[in-house]
Amino acid sequence: MDGKVMCWGSGNFGQLGDGTSYTNNQPTPVEVSDITTATSIALGYKHSCAVLTDGKVKCWGAAGGGAFGQLGDGSYTQRTIPVGILSLSLACSTSTDPSKDGTDGKFYYINGGTAGEIPGSCPCTPCNAGYSGANCQVADACTASSTSSKDGSDGNFYCINGGIVGGNTGSCTCTSCNAGYGGASCQILGACSASTNSS
Repeated sequence: MDGKVMCWGSGNFGQLGDGTSYTNNQPTPVEVSDITTATSIALGYKHSCAVLTDGKVKCWGAAGGGAFGQLGDGSYTQRTIPVGILSLSLACSTSTDPSKDGTDGKFYYINGGTAGEIPGSCPCTPCNAGYSGANCQVADACTASSTSSKDGSDGNFYCINGGIVGGNTGSCTCTSCNAGYGGASCQILGACSASTNSS
């Protein structure tokens, strides 16, 4: 796909987008002018619009006979070539492809990151708890918690009785428990054993 748009059929209101108005139907496809980077198109009643790779939108064709202004260019005039919609760019969209850097409106987001800016400037915020980085791709170092429900999925891990927390979000550990304690979170009190040491 090369990003160009082809139209055919009725063109009496400029809806073919090639700079002309046909009084008769156009039975073969003609290339829409000034569009080489379209990613998607939408068709309306005697008008069409295309989304470009930079997030901008252009429309052409009828504008409602002076009544509706559906081309979005601030006028009620039919357009035989595409015109840009005033003050409109599409928001960035999420991609799981690490190569997507936002230049085409798609940005690599994981671990809860969301998009909200225009293509070319796509911050990844807010990340899920326990993650950071430009793409929310970094699992942060785990921190100890005294709350038994903390399983490390948000970077907080139940680790008590002298345990030392380690690892990163999603794979936390609790080791080096105080003597007499064990378990994944140093939460298990071990059985007592006999000793001849009076101390």
